[in-house]
Amino acid sequence: MTAKSPKHWHRFLQLYGHAVFTAQLLEKDLANLLWFLEARKRDVLRRPTPADLIALINELDGNPIGNLIHRLEEFQLDHSIVSLLKLANGNRIDLVHHFTVRYAIDINENNKFADAIQRVNDLREPILTAHAKVQSLVIAEIERMRVDTEQER
Repeated sequence: MTAKSPKHWHRFLQLYGHAVFTAQLLEKDLANLLWFLEARKRDVLRRPTPADLIALINELDGNPIGNLIHRLEEFQLDHSIVSLLKLANGNRIDLVHHFTVRYAIDINENNKFADAIQRVNDLREPILTAHAKVQSLVIAEIERMRVDTEQER
């Protein structure tokens, strides 16, 4: 860290870290959403065996966001959700793979944070929005499973 502006460093790292962390949560929640959708498609939620559940979890866990989004498209989700997820994934790729190349010299050598902080904010907003949307879809699937289970009793 540069001694000239620890306040700017902290703000930059806070925003950047939050964006990348939320992208990882998005990836996990996409896998969870797919788990519910795939399980319903395969009809394993009614009477799943442990082997059914483990096989599905192993199949989905560890897939990159792009692959998960591609699989979600099979379930004909609203186009705006898929578009948001693709934008969020593109922003994640930009943050993780390209951002430092663009801003490293300005931040490390020139102590210029304003553009980098603004860019992080611009990139992270769709990630935060997509994560919140996917979380709400997962919660809806949990509720649907609960209702279906109660109706079977």
